[in-house]
Amino acid sequence: MKIFPSATIAIPLRRPPALVRSTLEEAVVSSIWVQLFKDRLVGSVTEDEIRIRRVRPWRRNDFAPQFVGAISPDGSRLEGRFAVPMFPLVFISLWVGFVLLIGVPGDLAVLAHDGLNWRTLGLLGITLGMATVGGSFPWLGWWFGRSDREQIEALLWRAAGETDGAPALRSLKSTV
Repeated sequence: MKIFPSATIAIPLRRPPALVRSTLEEAVVSSIWVQLFKDRLVGSVTEDEIRIRRVRPWRRNDFAPQFVGAISPDGSRLEGRFAVPMFPLVFISLWVGFVLLIGVPGDLAVLAHDGLNWRTLGLLGITLGMATVGGSFPWLGWWFGRSDREQIEALLWRAAGETDGAPALRSLKSTV
């Protein structure tokens, strides 16, 4: 089982790579401030890398999946993965690390000093609860961001020249 959710995708190109890049550039806004009150896809499209994420007004999900990928060197497919952005992963790693490095030894010290009673069980429950909540944030964000992934994937399939949406549903190999 993976600690953080991710999913890979490979889409065969039915159009030339330059046209795929052009289509993606037209559909993706480069800054979140350009269309402030509109649901949109934000990111960058270059020769080397394609980064796309969805931004919705009035709702924020830092744990929603974003696409990071590129067109293969031979120009035959668009490859990449959906993953949680780096900052939330670092934040959660620090959170869970803090709980494990500070909370658990502290709880064990109190348990060794006071013995097993309601107070020490409460402390152990709080530590376990903090670790569980922190570890579940990426998975909850991934689940709440499932429509983001679907919208980004639909754009990628359209840019690749696929008019039928059915292959998009079969293509995603989830590593969740």
